[in-house]
Amino acid sequence: MRSLMTLFLTFSILVFSVLNLAFLNSLGFSQTLSGKEILNRVEKNLNFDSGYIEMEILDYKDNKFNRSFVVDVLFDLNIGTLMEFKSPPREKGKKILLIKDSMWMYVPGVSRPVRLSAKDNFMGTSIENKELLDYKMSDDYEVEVISNDTSSYVLELKANTASVPYPRVILAVDKSTFLPTRMEFYTLSGKLIKYMVFSDVKEIGGKMRPTVYEMRDVLTEGNFTKIVFNKLESRKVPSRIFSLENLTK
Repeated sequence: MRSLMTLFLTFSILVFSVLNLAFLNSLGFSQTLSGKEILNRVEKNLNFDSGYIEMEILDYKDNKFNRSFVVDVLFDLNIGTLMEFKSPPREKGKKILLIKDSMWMYVPGVSRPVRLSAKDNFMGTSIENKELLDYKMSDDYEVEVISNDTSSYVLELKANTASVPYPRVILAVDKSTFLPTRMEFYTLSGKLIKYMVFSDVKEIGGKMRPTVYEMRDVLTEGNFTKIVFNKLESRKVPSRIFSLENLTK
């Protein structure tokens, strides 16, 4: 009889613990995750290890449409990124290659690629070169959770390398989807200079993810850039693609 009673009590405690955990999870309490683990989940939800992207970049000045670009992108998160311009006609055929912290642009008719700075604005827009070409922030930042409520995590990212455009970034993450909702970019002195809003979440390439990124320039009101993801595919990309030799072909 004692054994049956012990078994019953053990089973009751187990059931109560499971129900209690489910109840706490429904209120937003879950297993504690580190900032790095959260950022890794976000990056996994946004990207494939390697693949293809077609994106449109729309630039606005003084709240008025300025110009746009359509580009094809091949990437491998462990090797690099290659971007090729499809439009407008005067930019067609230009290529930009990112390998680690080094970046080059090739212009048809010019014999040698030109070295670029990762911190420069992309083609005069409100977004930096590295932001547009580097899809793995976890390599460049130390991450800490600074807020954790029922609906979102807020992460503070501090740069561990001088090659990134911003020494400090604040990232808000939807807790139910592990997708980003907003990023804020700060100077070393703590001044907010830009922020990015993520929107239009839908399935693309088999992933539910935001397909519109809008970067707003705080220092120049009315200037902003939208990045629209038209296609995203998982694809094995040959490593030879990410080379200066290939860039000029």
